[in-house]
Amino acid sequence: MNDPLLKAREVADLLGVEMGTVVDWALDGKLPFVRLGGTPRGRLRFRRSDVEEAIQRWTRAPDTLSDDIQGPASTSDPGRGNGKVGSDARRSIRPARHG
Repeated sequence: MNDPLLKAREVADLLGVEMGTVVDWALDGKLPFVRLGGTPRGRLRFRRSDVEEAIQRWTRAPDTLSDDIQGPASTSDPGRGNGKVGSDARRSIRPARHG
């Protein structure tokens, strides 16, 4: 097997986020995953190539970052912002805790 399967903790360490964020992304359809045993309650694993592809999809050119820095726009301008508020917005960007 040339494409190793990573645990959620390993993906979290690789991306510098909390393990719960990786699981959230997987369950929200943002990060492809494999369930061991093929059962609905099987442990999650992530193909390294899928993680690397996700990073490429999520990478933005510097000129597009200003929208993220400004945060979500008001509801009067639905074409801007990510539409998330409150805990949903925080959940998707939890940084990793070190130490």
